[in-house]
Amino acid sequence: MSTAMWKLEKDLCRCCHAEGSFKNLSEPCFQLGQEEIYSDMLQECLDIVPMTGTLGDVTFTICESCVARLRDAANFKKAGAGLRGEVQGYVLK
Repeated sequence: MSTAMWKLEKDLCRCCHAEGSFKNLSEPCFQLGQEEIYSDMLQECLDIVPMTGTLGDVTFTICESCVARLRDAANFKKAGAGLRGEVQGYVLK
């Protein structure tokens, strides 16, 4: 069994493993006046609980491309949940 050593010079996106300067998963960000905490969104949408590892904060980040995809997934889930409530309202009438 070999052990790989990572030498990261920049942040590493937890979702796609791209290197760059990214946002911390647990720090609140605001989009159109709405607070977003990406670690919470990952858990709510995909049942993924990101944990900090031995590499620390440099791997507890997310890139803009993955933020956009995660935001889209969260919005899709909210829309589906809202529609489900409306359909149940019609059925129960």
